[in-house]
Amino acid sequence: AQPQGLPRWCGFSGFTQGEPHGTSSACSVPTFCETMDNWWAAISTDELETGACVLPGSTQQCQALGCNIGLQPFCQNEVMLLQLNDGNDTQYGSVSMMTDYDSIFYATVAFDGSPNGQQTFYDTTYPGSSVSLWIGTVSELQAGINHDQYRVWSYLVGRYSCMTVRVDLKNVCNSTISRWTGANPANFGCECYPPLTSCPPIDLSAPGTQALVSLLVNAHNFTLSSPPPPPSPPPSPP
Repeated sequence: AQPQGLPRWCGFSGFTQGEPHGTSSACSVPTFCETMDNWWAAISTDELETGACVLPGSTQQCQALGCNIGLQPFCQNEVMLLQLNDGNDTQYGSVSMMTDYDSIFYATVAFDGSPNGQQTFYDTTYPGSSVSLWIGTVSELQAGINHDQYRVWSYLVGRYSCMTVRVDLKNVCNSTISRWTGANPANFGCECYPPLTSCPPIDLSAPGTQALVSLLVNAHNFTLSSPPPPPSPPPSPP
């Protein structure tokens, strides 16, 4: 059966200029691929810290480009919207970055459609799929960007057309001495690099704090196929 959220997704123009979702292969085939986010399905404010896809926007943006929640839950009603591009500057969708009033930082990757018979998904079952995030200060940047800082997302399991990763800005792993694995709750999930035994997280939540972010996504294009036709009815008795 067609995924419940697909018709809504097909009504969006998307973030890639000149490639509205309605002309994509996912809509013209149409696909019967289910996604964990149900194709950018709407969420409530109660799902901010658990929803697979947190994609905020204004009312106008939600009706046109596509989003699934308003701007009100986020600081100053602001969202930084960036293009999701590969190394050849080909756009595949968008990256939204925002912070809520509990100092939780969100980075959401949303994939637009493609008219070439394929669709981009992030699928944890596909070899090589990964999402890695570096967030830190200018002083940490001088030591180099370390994308091992955040690359373990236990809540991302399955196939996604949109997915969100979250970091508590009150307790950010110091990328020069640690990375997040979740194995040490007493240290807010930060694991020290050997031979260190102490690597306290840093607080980037104070107003006016300048933080830098780098996000890398390794997703894949999947070839779409039409759902199998329904079985033929039995022959009528003579």
